[in-house]
Amino acid sequence: MRVETFFEKFDQLACTPNSVAKMRELVLQMAVQGRLVERDDSEPPVNELADMIAADRAAFVEERSIPRQRYLAPVSEDEIPFSPPNNWLWTRLGNLCRVQAGFAFESAAFVQGDSGVPMIRIRDITNDRTQVNYVGDYRTEFLVDTDDYLVGMDGNFRVAKWKGPRALLNQRVSRLQWYSKRLEPTFFAIAAQYRLTELQGKKAYTTVDHLSSKQIEDAVVHLPPLGAQKRIVAKVDELMALFD
Repeated sequence: MRVETFFEKFDQLACTPNSVAKMRELVLQMAVQGRLVERDDSEPPVNELADMIAADRAAFVEERSIPRQRYLAPVSEDEIPFSPPNNWLWTRLGNLCRVQAGFAFESAAFVQGDSGVPMIRIRDITNDRTQVNYVGDYRTEFLVDTDDYLVGMDGNFRVAKWKGPRALLNQRVSRLQWYSKRLEPTFFAIAAQYRLTELQGKKAYTTVDHLSSKQIEDAVVHLPPLGAQKRIVAKVDELMALFD
């Protein structure tokens, strides 16, 4: 997209109701479609990046003794909503990260106050603290660290970085565990949010109010070169700061 066209779109939106929200949406759309920054033809082929991520995924699974990995079908032509930049690939989010579902902790062990371990419920994922703690037994695999990415499985399907202290992952909240350090997680969090928002209300003529881990894993996203991922995130941050 030409720079002039980019700013023309912002000018058009500036005088509409909810203009800031609409401009934020436009920025995220352009980020996902690869139209927010210039392409760098000197970057390594993204096929090489995909192969390295696949190797990192295998190592991740082996290291954690994860027993079962779903087969993820290749992205078909009818799933592709638009043409990506030439050096990008279509893939599924499940090829890039593990979608770890939360655990159904016993609500009788939820307490107020300082005792126990903070418990992340779906209402908490965009906050920096939880409303309740948990005083029962738990497995450490369900402990979430600051800056982990979470997905709300009901309602608005919010994708958010956890801003609070170490806490437990409750049911109806999932965590995205990235397979490789050759990824910029924020870019794919943006892409996941865009895809899951599209999914809401568009399945079998009924409103989709509940997500499954399978639906998140199957979400179709772009894989750009790592440099492009970082440039896009930097530009998104810059523009969102202006809106703020």
